[in-house]
Amino acid sequence: MRISVDLDRDDYRLMRRLVLELGEAADRPALTHSSVWRALLAELGEDDALAARVARRLRRGPDRSRAPEGPGASAVTPGPAADR
Repeated sequence: MRISVDLDRDDYRLMRRLVLELGEAADRPALTHSSVWRALLAELGEDDALAARVARRLRRGPDRSRAPEGPGASAVTPGPAADR
């Protein structure tokens, strides 16, 4: 099944940056956006605390804040579940 996600320019840039960082962390330089989305969905389905944080964020409404940027401020930490 195919879906579309509407992202503004900043969200798209954030997604591209995170996919690149995850690809490096997972030693998969050609990581696809869809692989990251599937990994995120799997994590969300398996992690009740993560699901609760996402629910709280959704209740607050649109959040325009961005992940930290700059040297040493990566929003990605390497882990075993970079892609499933």
